[in-house]
Amino acid sequence: MRGSAEIYLAMSPVSGGTAQPDILTMWHAMKGTDFTLDIDPLKYIKVEEVFEEAMSDYFIPQSQEWYLR
Repeated sequence: MRGSAEIYLAMSPVSGGTAQPDILTMWHAMKGTDFTLDIDPLKYIKVEEVFEEAMSDYFIPQSQEWYLR
């Protein structure tokens, strides 16, 4: 086997930036290739909505200005 046997992904809203790529973004990037994440994207969108609501109690800064105050 050549290349990578696995990839690390994150769930929105904690993906992107310097973190792992978003799962749905990677799923879309793999469309039409010999690779698959074997997920149902419509169910996954619902999971992200629940996760985002659960994470709403945590402070996730949108920019670095929050700590300069």
